[in-house]
Amino acid sequence: MNGRSLAAVSLLVLSGCSGLFEMNGGYQRSFSRDEGKHGVGVNLNGGFGGHEGGMGVHARGKFGSAINQLGVGAHGYVLAGGEFERLPFQWAPAGFVRFGADLVQIGAAEGHGNVGLFCPFFDVGMLISNPGISLSASAQYDVRLSSARNDLWLGAFLGFGFAPKL
Repeated sequence: MNGRSLAAVSLLVLSGCSGLFEMNGGYQRSFSRDEGKHGVGVNLNGGFGGHEGGMGVHARGKFGSAINQLGVGAHGYVLAGGEFERLPFQWAPAGFVRFGADLVQIGAAEGHGNVGLFCPFFDVGMLISNPGISLSASAQYDVRLSSARNDLWLGAFLGFGFAPKL
């Protein structure tokens, strides 16, 4: 662990708060269409808060033959587990629920340029051997301002994460 990482973890330990940081990728499928669009989802999430949860920011992308878009926004999270166990900086596994919205999305959907606003999502997941492997499931509703129709997307993700809680 380098000096900056040690300082960040020490600050978190001394503050009595929690954090939830995760990057993941996985399969997503649209359930709003008969043709069943699908693609790869990539997500980067980070947040800080009180002992049981907090707020953060994220970037979420969907890429496939019928969808290519990137969204950024804010979210809240609730955290269970992840308590400090022992040196050198080991935490117990953690479960989390994350809910929020892409404040803005840009890209292409159904062959049309697209902008979306306030697109809600809900994630539920688990961090195993925290910090370590993350497994999560997600539901997201894309609210579009173009001629492309709104979409409900469900997905399953695998990634890496860190959720210390003190």
